[in-house]
Amino acid sequence: MTSFAAEAAQQQEITFESTSRFAQVRDDMRLHYHEAGDPASPTVVLLHGGGPGASSWSNFGRNIPVL
Repeated sequence: MTSFAAEAAQQQEITFESTSRFAQVRDDMRLHYHEAGDPASPTVVLLHGGGPGASSWSNFGRNIPVL
């Protein structure tokens, strides 16, 4: 097994429940976001710049434990 494959096999899969919401930021622009976690905890905003979108947990899922 390569070191990458071994590392990937050892990582935990992080899951969460979220609520899909929309924010009207201008008359012609509506943003879609997911809200998750404990409302009493500090807020963390994760932005993506294209690709599969916010629903693609693989884009940022491994970064959450570091935060």
